[in-house]
Amino acid sequence: MHLAWKYPSRHVAIAGFALQFVALIVLALVGQPHATAGIVLAIAMLGLWLFAEGFGPGAQLMIYPALSYPTAIRATGVGFSRALSGIGSALALFILPLLQASLGTQMFWVVSLAAIIPIFFLLAVRHEPTREDIDAIHE
Repeated sequence: MHLAWKYPSRHVAIAGFALQFVALIVLALVGQPHATAGIVLAIAMLGLWLFAEGFGPGAQLMIYPALSYPTAIRATGVGFSRALSGIGSALALFILPLLQASLGTQMFWVVSLAAIIPIFFLLAVRHEPTREDIDAIHE
């Protein structure tokens, strides 16, 4: 809990996306590893990506909608956010295999865009849901 109050949600999300971006770029550079060192590096980068997803975008992007809407429309806002997330997940199940089939491990260059674009958005839109009481603002 101490860390949750110490670091703003926006900063944690940016850090998570940045680590994911690094992991995806390294995976693109590694390509199809054949030597033990390359295999270990690829596995480590997959682990880094999963770790970053867990504390960064995975957790923070559930906090954002829950704390960004006034109570009167919060359920609708959270539901809409979850629906869009589900649509994105379903699309990824179809698109990622197509990318992998056509690009091989070079698909990680394309997928890395999904980690870098949100960083620019979070830097431009400086909304921090854990530091504001949205209901107090809208009263």
